[in-house]
Amino acid sequence: MDRPHDQTHDRLIAELTASAAAVPRLPHPAWRACTWLGVSVAYVALVAWAQGPRDDLALVLRDPAFVSKIVLGVGAAFLAACAALAMVVPGFPAPRRVALALATLAWLAWMVVESSRAGVATPDAIAGWSCFATVLVCASIPMVTLAAQLRRGAALAPVHTVAYAALASTLLADVGARLCDGHRDAAHLLVHVAALGVFTVTAAMLAPRVLRWQAH
Repeated sequence: MDRPHDQTHDRLIAELTASAAAVPRLPHPAWRACTWLGVSVAYVALVAWAQGPRDDLALVLRDPAFVSKIVLGVGAAFLAACAALAMVVPGFPAPRRVALALATLAWLAWMVVESSRAGVATPDAIAGWSCFATVLVCASIPMVTLAAQLRRGAALAPVHTVAYAALASTLLADVGARLCDGHRDAAHLLVHVAALGVFTVTAAMLAPRVLRWQAH
C-alpha cells in the first residue's frame, strides 16, 4: 500500500507535467549563425560607411586576392559563430573544436601570408590606434547580438562559448576594418591581431557574467 507522501508526490508530478508548457526547440546552429551574420554584416558595413571607406576601395574590390581575403574572413567568422551556438546545445553532434580550429587557422594563415608580403614600416601611432578602435567598434554589436542568442541555450562551458563568440565577432570586425584602412604593412596587421586577442581574452574573462545558466 502506497504511503500518503508517495501519493502526494505522484499527484504533484502529474499536475506539473500536465500544466507545463512545451519548450520551443532552438533552430539549427547554422541557421542561427546565418541570422547573426546577416545582422552583423549590415552593422559592420554601416560602421565602414560612417567612418569612410578607404580611398582605393573601388580598385581593390576588383582584385581577386583582396576579395578572397574578405570572403575568407566572413567564412571564418561564420564557422566560429556556428561553434559558439553549438556549444549551448547539449549533445549537439557538431565538430565544435574542429570548427573553431579551422576558423582560427584560416584567419592566422591569412595574416601570416599577408604579413610576409607586406613591407615592414615604422608604425604610425595615430593610424594604429585608429585601426585598433575600428576593430573593437565593429566587433561590439556582433558580440552583443551573438551573446543574446547564446543566452537562449544552456551555457555549460561559458568561457569557451564566449571565446568562440568573441572570435567570430572580431573576425568579422577585421573585415570591416580592412574596408576602411588601406595600410598593408606588417605593423598595422599586427594591430589587427592585437585587437582580436584583447577582445577575445576580455570577453572570455567576463563570460561567467555574460552567460549565467543553472540546471533546475
